[in-house]
Amino acid sequence: MKNIISIAVVIPCYNSAATILSCLNSVFSQSSNVDEIIVVDDGSTDGSDKIVIDRFDSDNSSIIKKIIYQKNSGPSRARNCGVMVTSSTHIAFLDSDDFWFEDKIKFQKEFLEQSAEYKIIGTKYISANLDYDGPISFNRELYKNFFLTPCVIIEKACFIQCGGFNEDMKYAEDYYLWLKVLFDFKGYLLDYVGAANLEEKRIFGEKGLSSNLREMHLGVVLCLKMLYMERKISIAKYYLLQCWEYVKFSRRHLISLQS
Repeated sequence: MKNIISIAVVIPCYNSAATILSCLNSVFSQSSNVDEIIVVDDGSTDGSDKIVIDRFDSDNSSIIKKIIYQKNSGPSRARNCGVMVTSSTHIAFLDSDDFWFEDKIKFQKEFLEQSAEYKIIGTKYISANLDYDGPISFNRELYKNFFLTPCVIIEKACFIQCGGFNEDMKYAEDYYLWLKVLFDFKGYLLDYVGAANLEEKRIFGEKGLSSNLREMHLGVVLCLKMLYMERKISIAKYYLLQCWEYVKFSRRHLISLQS
């Protein structure tokens, strides 16, 4: 028997007039529709909200469409606020400068309908080097992040139980949440490329939050420290993972210098 699920997508939007329409079009063009689209305007000043409203008004489907406003507070608070106004069983995330390929929701929904034991599932991201698909354990995720935010669907109850995105973190807050989820619940990565960047931005080293490699690195280090303080990892593993993170940071820095 299929599990009955519903999916809401939450899209934080800050001064995204150049990309938000294409982002939304990729949601409306899915071969299997989402049930809700929630756009959280994070204090935009470039008319992004008018583009969103006009696109919503032009859609005649049964999809529930909402735009909510907050003063500029960052994507973590925007996502958390968006989740809390949904009525769906599962939440998908999409950034306003990313887009979905047309079968993303279809494949994830079909998987969830048959596999309710998995609380977080992802697809691959076109510019990310993810050479694995299948179950993702807490321990596997510690060494490499397999869940890119625009590719994730998470059960809403699980999201709330794990505290949502840490609004005090500017970097690696998504990675921290995925690890907290995987400590208690099962995750899975599908072998399908589900999302890409509209501006062909690489996963790190270019504009946006991901461009600040050092801050990203320090965000992961903080994440590991909090996991240790929460007794989710031992002190030996904490130091091992810190060393591994410094190796990854050095590699990324060299790649960014060569590009």
